[in-house]
Amino acid sequence: MTNTVTTSSEHDSGVPAKSEVRPEIQALRAIAVGGVVVFHLFAGILPGGYIGVDIFFVISGFLITSHLLREVARTGRIALPSFWARRARRLLPASLLVIVVSLIGTILIAPQSLWPQFLQEFAASATYVQNWLLAGNSVDYLAADNSPSPVQHYWSLSAEEQFYLVWPLLILLGIAITRLTKRISRRAAIFGVLAVITAASFAYCVYLTWDDPAQAYFITPVRAWEFGLGGLLSFAPRLLAVDGKDVWWRTPLAWLGYLGLLASLLLITSSTPFPGWVALAPTLSTAAVIYAGAPLARWAPTRLAGLRPVQWFGDISYSLYLWHWPPLILLPFLFNVQALSRTQRIILLVVVIGLAALTKVAVEDPVRKSRWLTTRRPRMTLGLTAGAMVVVVGASFGVIGLQYSTIDSSIREAQQLVASGAPCLGAAAVDPAHQPCDNPALNGIIVPDRAAGLKDGVVPPGMNCRANVSSTQVVSCEITSGSKKSIALVGDSHAEHWIPAITQIAKARGWRFDTYLKGGCPFSATARADNASTAKGSCAVWNKSVLAILAKKHFDIVVTSQVSGTTFVTKPGETSKAAAIRGLVTQWKAVEKDGSVVAAIRDDPHMPFNDSSCLSALGGKLVQLEAKCEAPASALLDDPQIDAAKQSGVGLIDLSAFFCQNGVCPGVIGHVVVYRDTSHMGGTYSRTLSPYLAKQLDAIVARAR
Repeated sequence: MTNTVTTSSEHDSGVPAKSEVRPEIQALRAIAVGGVVVFHLFAGILPGGYIGVDIFFVISGFLITSHLLREVARTGRIALPSFWARRARRLLPASLLVIVVSLIGTILIAPQSLWPQFLQEFAASATYVQNWLLAGNSVDYLAADNSPSPVQHYWSLSAEEQFYLVWPLLILLGIAITRLTKRISRRAAIFGVLAVITAASFAYCVYLTWDDPAQAYFITPVRAWEFGLGGLLSFAPRLLAVDGKDVWWRTPLAWLGYLGLLASLLLITSSTPFPGWVALAPTLSTAAVIYAGAPLARWAPTRLAGLRPVQWFGDISYSLYLWHWPPLILLPFLFNVQALSRTQRIILLVVVIGLAALTKVAVEDPVRKSRWLTTRRPRMTLGLTAGAMVVVVGASFGVIGLQYSTIDSSIREAQQLVASGAPCLGAAAVDPAHQPCDNPALNGIIVPDRAAGLKDGVVPPGMNCRANVSSTQVVSCEITSGSKKSIALVGDSHAEHWIPAITQIAKARGWRFDTYLKGGCPFSATARADNASTAKGSCAVWNKSVLAILAKKHFDIVVTSQVSGTTFVTKPGETSKAAAIRGLVTQWKAVEKDGSVVAAIRDDPHMPFNDSSCLSALGGKLVQLEAKCEAPASALLDDPQIDAAKQSGVGLIDLSAFFCQNGVCPGVIGHVVVYRDTSHMGGTYSRTLSPYLAKQLDAIVARAR
């Protein structure tokens, strides 16, 4: 996130030469890192603090392009290996140090259920593709709820490293154009190439922020224009003081830039569509400050920007950015709290400032200036860099592999226990007809492994049976084949987690079992309010398509379920719940017209924590976990399916008694981990519910005859 801030006196061409200190750039970096750190540590003080990343991007674009233009002006070419080696020496030592320390902290402190996600992000951060990993997860309905990892902030470093790889190649393209034609100067050709890329990136940024804001925030093509803006600024002639006097408007331009940044920090919020065109506010403000330089007028902001503390914070900004985030994620696990207190955050701020200063002096500067590296060919630096990356990636995936082996073994054990019909396993332990229920053979056993999380899957391996949030495509899976009856499961991910239970019923009875599922999308004629805004109506298109398929295939039974606790698009004077009921009744009646029996399954509880993480954080070999990681009965939310079933006459399957008993909803029932995350049921527990689901389903079908 940083570059050297010493440039030199400027030539009329606007290309900085080598030795001039730019105090305004140091001040911008201090503002940038201050905004990000305050935003993360003290939410609410600077609601737009995250725009500090955008400030860094503009600075990087300006300084790197200026450097490359100097080299082109001097030699007519760019020595790519030398350039990349300098970038590696400048950025990677501190970056890899923080990754390694955070990786060790994760293994020592974080719940094992989070290791696969966290370690995957460590590997992605070490190889600078973290932004693409996060963008991919943003469209995965389950992964979108991932816990923040200790290196999530490396997404911006990933975008920056990708900029360093591609940007000089674009400048070389400009040089190549001038060699093909003598009608355009080298400088004009380079400017033209960079301007086209910058304009295209900005247009794409505005579009994707509207169409898919989660991805737009992370991916490099959307952010490239911010680097490009700084890069294009390096072509502009500098406003220099002549005979000790300023160009008169340097001072108001500088103030305008700083005020624009202040407004961005205070007025942009987490709910603001970003980056999009709104990102012009911080980026143009940053460009204004850089272009204005350091005005000499008494009322100019130069003295404030040049204060020693401001310059010092700018100097350690890179290391401070690296260090501030990992302890904010890991320490709550150590202290067994949901979040650090304000006092703890203040102490943390002091500590990370100290760590940043130490890293600057002991790591950043020595490696960057190392004669052992700088006097050798670039391949030495690049080789060491690649080797360090390989070590981090190898360690990350090695730990993941070992853990997955343990988890897979526990899942196989769980499946064997379910198949054996072990008494009092899972839902059977709370069967009202068999109380009390105790099986001494299960003592000391918890299945699957408490760290299994999403690995305790509900879909057969290798199958993808759920369309993502933004897709209109209908994804269907034939789970079992059969000729006696046909059953379809339709809905969102809270319908999906009933697949194991229904699969057992269908296999035992020789039924065909198909699924039609879409993340975040209820099987309803009314759209969820959030889905309507984020998926651009894809849910409505999907619902119509599924209705047509169900009518064509004539399933005997259509089972549906949906997540509760969400809001729906309403008509004037209508409540969200009324809108939800109306949409369900409309959809269910349409299915019944085609002769299918409809059965709705009441939603399961929503735990106030990730159940798998809570259990794996307990550590040790716990014999009785039923009293741990439990939630109050209020976790079982009001479900509009209940009222919709009453209005429509559709059968309702209510298995709440198998999730909550005596006013509490445990995370472990009958020695089985109930949830994969906060509300999605694990495949093992779903299988143990199969006989109870079958009993209620049979009653609904019998009444419909």
